[in-house]
Amino acid sequence: MAGDSLEVSNAANVSVADDRSPSFRIYGSAGTDAEFTGGSTFTGVFYAPNSNGQQGTISVTSQTEVFGALVGGRTTLQSGGVVHYDQALVRTKTLPNEYTAIPRVTYMHVSVHRVDVESP
Repeated sequence: MAGDSLEVSNAANVSVADDRSPSFRIYGSAGTDAEFTGGSTFTGVFYAPNSNGQQGTISVTSQTEVFGALVGGRTTLQSGGVVHYDQALVRTKTLPNEYTAIPRVTYMHVSVHRVDVESP
């Protein structure tokens, strides 16, 4: 993928035959920003890890669903955005042969905010 942004919006449907996410992959350069929004559906793998100080972002919002996997910079899920990891990716070589080093997760920040609303 050339450039540094990807946008899937306006109820777009990006899919492959038989909804097989390992069959469709988008590779971005380090620092790529990706936005999945507007009630869209994306089936596949988006891969654009941080590297050499270049950090991108991934945003899944507005009732959008991703089926497959997202690998990239800071990732935000909000406003009904959902990611369904495809277990078929466990048995699939996701990276092309020219990728020799697979990045390890070195830090993960997870937050849970629970809100209880009670009537008076």
